[in-house]
Amino acid sequence: MSYSKKTIQLLSKAIDGDTTARKQLVEINQELAAFTDAVHGNKQAHHWLYDKGYYELSALLQTFNKDTEALQWLMKNKKEFAAIAGAIHNHKDSYLWLTNNGYYEYAELSDTIKSVL
Repeated sequence: MSYSKKTIQLLSKAIDGDTTARKQLVEINQELAAFTDAVHGNKQAHHWLYDKGYYELSALLQTFNKDTEALQWLMKNKKEFAAIAGAIHNHKDSYLWLTNNGYYEYAELSDTIKSVL
């Protein structure tokens, strides 16, 4: 799944606690609204993502607990999400990969997620 820069910026705001952004996500992108909830510990939201086939989001959530299989899956299937996971775990090369490849909004997202975990 591919997301626009604007949508990822909205996701960052929602994760950071902006309730207006969260409501907008519910209206335009259910999986990212569920991801927001899962980042904040809602296990049902995480299960919903997996059950609905949003494997890349589910795997990214799993990497928060250093799940190496999830990270390997992301490396093969969604490199930018693998880089987000690395950046969350303070791997500077992952953060640089995001910015050097134009994924500035993903770098911002990694900072936001890291701040709430």
